[in-house]
Amino acid sequence: MRKTVYIVVSLLSTVFAQAQVEKRDSLLKLLPSAKEDTARAMLLLRIADTYEANNQDSSIYYLERSKQLSDGLHFKMGIYHYYEQSAVVSFTKGDYNLSMLQSNSALDVARELNDPGLIINMLNNTGIVYQYLGQFDKQLDYTLQALVITEKTNRKEKLSAMYHNVANAYYNLNQFRKSADYCLLSLKLQQQTGSNTYPNRVYATLGQSYAMLKITDSALYYYNTA
Repeated sequence: MRKTVYIVVSLLSTVFAQAQVEKRDSLLKLLPSAKEDTARAMLLLRIADTYEANNQDSSIYYLERSKQLSDGLHFKMGIYHYYEQSAVVSFTKGDYNLSMLQSNSALDVARELNDPGLIINMLNNTGIVYQYLGQFDKQLDYTLQALVITEKTNRKEKLSAMYHNVANAYYNLNQFRKSADYCLLSLKLQQQTGSNTYPNRVYATLGQSYAMLKITDSALYYYNTA
């Protein structure tokens, strides 16, 4: 059975990788005829994205080309995406300090653009970087900021995942009761909207929280549900 699962996963990975190569090739073909405008800047960002998981040096190369063009055009959205994608590449490479700097730059631009969706995205991403740096108090701070904006702008489709992010932050701070409470909020929103792609992760965090609270029956129930 395990061998069969391994073969299926390997085949899916191969198919995905091939699809990425085909997508990249089609984008690269558009580049020579693209004008020096904002559409070209976005095209360079899309090409960089196709290299993000498997060739970070190439991703950085196209990101830098996009940044140079966006700066010349004063194209704020292009500059935002440059910092956002660069932060992900740095994070993937394990350079969390650089990723933090780039995340904060993206957040600054998102605030200049006054775009709540982009601000929420970067507050969340910055919180994740703080988590990997072991600065859990700052992880909670940024995640709660994202939650406030999400609730204020009534983005119900994002609330379940947002509550789970807050639960993770409280768990890292050993505040297990608050972690469990936010997990339950997340699951309630998931039942109402069905918008959380990974409810299994919420169940797992809830199980962990109850385990740390020594409420064993509940911990086992949610582990099994996950």
